[in-house]
Amino acid sequence: MIMKTLSILAVGIVVVVGGWWLLFGGRDPVTQAIREMVVATVTLETGAGELVQLEVKLAGSSEARTRGLKGVDPEVVEENILYMEYPFSATVAHRTEDVQTAIDMAFFDSEGQLLAIFSAEPREPVGYRPKEPYQYVLMARSGRFEEEGIDEESRLRLVLD
Repeated sequence: MIMKTLSILAVGIVVVVGGWWLLFGGRDPVTQAIREMVVATVTLETGAGELVQLEVKLAGSSEARTRGLKGVDPEVVEENILYMEYPFSATVAHRTEDVQTAIDMAFFDSEGQLLAIFSAEPREPVGYRPKEPYQYVLMARSGRFEEEGIDEESRLRLVLD
């Protein structure tokens, strides 16, 4: 009787896992949503006056901005920069307890002036926001902004292709 119960349980697990695989292609829906976002290019002017073009994924909906990089596979975070544009000056904190890898967040005001860059460790129960209201946010793997020469003197030029 125990063997029959264990066999039925094992078949049930295989069916659930197999169904998940078929529905999401081995990817969870949050990661898949990032993969399917519209790609654009933003231009930043570094403090040294150099222009840096970044390919970004557009988090165009309120839901996408709220989700950010929470629950996204670290490999996808490694490959992508998330761009959020609020239709208003925002003051909400971006929480990171569900982010699975270290990230950097850059906050810009409505004029494109960089307000702050924060570094967050994985699963840190902290909310990040600058002191002033912001309108644009870039999120990337930890160290990416530094590699691109983006620092506290950088300005965002909204040239979305």
